[in-house]
Amino acid sequence: MIRRGGFAEKLFFKLKYRTEHLNYGREIVTHWAIEYASGLNSNDIKLLDIGLGTGTDLLNIKSNLSDRNVHMFGIETYGPNVEKARQKNGITVFSMNIETESIPVGDEYFDVVVANQIIEHTKEIFWIFGEMHRVLKVGG
Repeated sequence: MIRRGGFAEKLFFKLKYRTEHLNYGREIVTHWAIEYASGLNSNDIKLLDIGLGTGTDLLNIKSNLSDRNVHMFGIETYGPNVEKARQKNGITVFSMNIETESIPVGDEYFDVVVANQIIEHTKEIFWIFGEMHRVLKVGG
């Protein structure tokens, strides 16, 4: 256990400082989502980010789809990230447990679902993938 304000926490913070932009896969996920969404015939695109963080991935995708009406949704449980994401324009945040709760939208609601650096931290992958399949439009 790492004690808040202790030596280990300070060390880890120092090691991570100014590397936040290097989150694994961020550019790949953004590029893939933009490429896919650009090919859709609809002007309205609904994006879901599972493990939203503060919303950076969604905002990166949206900024590259400026000719579309992008609706951003995210799932996040960490309180400070929930608040930061909610303060950003246009992100609807569901604060829920993705391993036990249903995503609170109807079937085939989203065009794109992103889950970058989150699934490997969960146990109930069949539930999560079932929910992702349920809320993702056919072909999404």
